[in-house]
Amino acid sequence: GKDTSAGSASNRADVAGQGRDSSQDGTSGGKAGGMSVQDGGAASAGATQHAQSAEAAAQKKKEEGNQLYRTKEWRRAALLYDQALAKLAVYPALLLSNSAACLLNLSNNQQAAQAAAAATLLDPMNMKAAYRCISALLGLEWLNEAGSACTQALRMHPEDASLQGLQQRVSSAAAATKATSAAKATPTAAQGKQQAQPSRGGEEISEREMHKRKQKNVASAQSMAVMNDMMMMMPAALQARKSKQMGMDVGVDTRIPPFHQEFMKSGALPALCDKDACFDHIWYAYECARGMFTHQVTMFSPKISMDLIMSPENMMQRLQVLSEDRIKWLMDAPMGNVSFFLRPPYTPKKVHSFGNVPAKMGRPCLQPGTTHVAVGFLDLGTLCAACSAWNIPEQQEKQHCQPPVLRWVGFDSSAGCVAQSLVVAQMLKMGAQIDHILQVWISAAWSRATLAAFRAALTALLTTTETASRSPSKHTWEQALPLPVQQVLRHWQLHDVSLQESRKSWLDNSDMTDTYVANFVRKEHRTAMWVYLLSGQVLHADVGSVTMFADPDPEVDRSMSESFLQTLPFEELHHCMEERGLDPVQAGVEILRARLAQLAQAVRLGQVDIQVRLGAVVAEDKPLLKHIAALRPDTMSWSNVPDYITPPSRFHTLAAACSSPSTIHYMHSMNWPGSVKGACHMDFQVEDLQGAPEVLKRLLAISKKDIQRKYKELGIKYLLCPPVDNPRNTVDFQLFLRHYKDWVRAFFSEGRQQGLRDVEKQVSVDPPEYNILSRSNSTIGITFTYSRDEAVLMKLAKLS
Repeated sequence: GKDTSAGSASNRADVAGQGRDSSQDGTSGGKAGGMSVQDGGAASAGATQHAQSAEAAAQKKKEEGNQLYRTKEWRRAALLYDQALAKLAVYPALLLSNSAACLLNLSNNQQAAQAAAAATLLDPMNMKAAYRCISALLGLEWLNEAGSACTQALRMHPEDASLQGLQQRVSSAAAATKATSAAKATPTAAQGKQQAQPSRGGEEISEREMHKRKQKNVASAQSMAVMNDMMMMMPAALQARKSKQMGMDVGVDTRIPPFHQEFMKSGALPALCDKDACFDHIWYAYECARGMFTHQVTMFSPKISMDLIMSPENMMQRLQVLSEDRIKWLMDAPMGNVSFFLRPPYTPKKVHSFGNVPAKMGRPCLQPGTTHVAVGFLDLGTLCAACSAWNIPEQQEKQHCQPPVLRWVGFDSSAGCVAQSLVVAQMLKMGAQIDHILQVWISAAWSRATLAAFRAALTALLTTTETASRSPSKHTWEQALPLPVQQVLRHWQLHDVSLQESRKSWLDNSDMTDTYVANFVRKEHRTAMWVYLLSGQVLHADVGSVTMFADPDPEVDRSMSESFLQTLPFEELHHCMEERGLDPVQAGVEILRARLAQLAQAVRLGQVDIQVRLGAVVAEDKPLLKHIAALRPDTMSWSNVPDYITPPSRFHTLAAACSSPSTIHYMHSMNWPGSVKGACHMDFQVEDLQGAPEVLKRLLAISKKDIQRKYKELGIKYLLCPPVDNPRNTVDFQLFLRHYKDWVRAFFSEGRQQGLRDVEKQVSVDPPEYNILSRSNSTIGITFTYSRDEAVLMKLAKLS
């Protein structure tokens, strides 16, 4: 028989009714009613008598429910629909939608929202279920959730007049609520001073909620909890049946404990953190984590519309630049095709406090006696990682000979990044405590001792600058601090940040969901992660970070959605946790402590000369390119600068102009999938909408096996496997592995004019790695040279 669903017009009959919803989905029985319907389409020849009996009983209950609905006996009708569900109904989405209609007429809005939400989850194209869900949310006055549901439903049914009418009702209700809130917030003359200072709570929570909706554009934790709880209430046999039909797990992830409650009871909440805001953040992460299956349902549904896939939001996320040419490429290009496109330039107004990818330069490639130029360095992370591989004998301090020196020259276009790196370098020179340097570098909150050491380094830097300005003969562009950097340093010298201010700023400006915490099996690991993610703090703290929260430029957009754990290789962090019995945050701190201690010793012995300069390395600045080439760099690092230079030939021209004949270059790319057709799951939906679900299911299974194999090889037992992650990310990771070489070949084929003739010998690539702590699983690290000299190629091969 033919599969009967709420979206199948040929097998539906509407029955007149009254109340909020005047129609009810169902069939009148007989052959059209689909009593012989089996999951997956064709009736199973091996169906047992028991299964047939269950289906017949479910069908009977549904018919009885339909009759009761016609006579407005909604409570009894809802009960019969529930009984039909319990008997492995063949129409779970249809019955849930019918149950929602009954509950709406009984003014039971919360249970109606639960039933309708579950129906739309099982059948995204069920318009009536969406209508009933929105109506119930309106009845609950959950206007944000109703608006989000309206937007989603109209993507599926853009021409539906009833949904458009609901959207107008939601908009009107939201406007009325806003006007009422504004009136209440405006103090009257009679209220006087009592209303002059609004209480901590209502207004701040409202702002936070608005920010959350703006950043995430999703329903709140409360509405997600309704959906997840409804799925938990669904009979296990029905979940198993639907999972088999769809070829995937349908249901909440029961491996995940209620860590939002667990953490709030632990007593570990950092001092001065807003308890309500923290609970909201963790609760939202919990509901998102256990409800990851919803992404699978949408991604694998054969009923998903092309209009939804091609929505502006999805296209912008996939293509990174929205234009007719880019959309045409996505629609017409064959899988594996690489197309470079013009990206918006990176703005120095966007500031990060530290790197956001693991340092790829932990190998012994930066050695004393060489020169390294770091373009877009952001912080001293790569230098720190490189020095950790050095073997520095302790007795060398007693030697009188001058040691070979690594000259490290960094260029960055952000005055804030340059200023912070200068302070860290100065603290290293002054012999500041490692923990003080560590906090200035990565922590959102500092101890008072750290603040004092920071101010001492600032004073030394500014004093040197003033001395240089009074001695013009010694004042060169290499020695002087540029005015923008001086302004940042002087601002930091005069401004303090309270611990309470840092707490609020950190959490308010975070737009990450942090669902990955659900992967940690051990309670103590989850607790440690939440302490850090809610506060940005490492080690003991009394005050807020001046470098993070005291920007002199109000237009600076400082990213708070970052974690210092993103800067560490996954395997290194894992080994530290296992060998020393540490939680992830403790292990990360210990790794950076050891790196900083090694760097501090090298600085003290005069083995490292750190030079930090403000400036963008661009093709138009010919004098700067000549200056860098004159340094004869042995090695150069480019961060992900190549992601923003198009076409690649422009980057190769720039890099070659800075090179010496033997320079070895390092770079990484995070955005490369935007240029490769087939590097995203959406490409398969665009290519073959009906066939895509089966292809994506296979890719998801392969990717999960690869991750499981990696965890087993490393002996990882403290993380859940398969991981708690959006299945889109897991599928895309498999596609990254399949297509990154396509991008590498195309990118370096445009460097032939600069000497790149043999990609196999002149280019080495670190493939993408799956890491739940990383910012992106697409990142590839690349080492290359324009030289064809055998000695240089042998050196490159050793580094690979």
